Amino acid sequence: MRRILTALSTALLALAGALALPASAQADPINPQPYAYGVLVALARPASGGPNGTYYCADEYRQINGDGRPVLLRPCDGSWNQFWFVAPDGLIHSTNDGRCLWGHFPDSPSDSPGAQARGCNANDANQRWTFDTDGSVCNAAGACLTYVGTPGPRSSYALWTLGRNAGAGITQQWGWQHSDSDRPVFPNI
Repeated sequence: MRRILTALSTALLALAGALALPASAQADPINPQPYAYGVLVALARPASGGPNGTYYCADEYRQINGDGRPVLLRPCDGSWNQFWFVAPDGLIHSTNDGRCLWGHFPDSPSDSPGAQARGCNANDANQRWTFDTDGSVCNAAGACLTYVGTPGPRSSYALWTLGRNAGAGITQQWGWQHSDSDRPVFPNI
């Protein structure tokens, strides 16, 4: 029994090491292939640094049902609400409930520029995303994922969709932690 547990522990440690985000990922541009599963990781760590300098991931907020769920930036934990699927048409699907990442420029000062999860529509320019070589993730309407503000509930940050900063500022740079599975993985980051 002891040998089996030792072998199992060794295999799990090797798997965890294989899933770890490499240190070089901070400088690497992202380019997930179509049909890729994984997590969208902010390359800049918010000022609070989180527990042990944790990375932060795009997270579909589960406390609201239906269209318009906020997509926040929260410490990466590998859960369903942080696991996404990139389709060939540029839609980024949440594996939590199948909705797609959506973002727009605000129409008025009272209109929130927050990223949301909504019913998927490949004809909606606010839902068709590209992963650019400068690390930015922008949609066909020109809005780019940007984290802003101070931490909110449970160490979350607002994830807004704003215009591209000159040279894609650090708050607009992202990494893609790929998974060979269609199930969430703890990215060990």
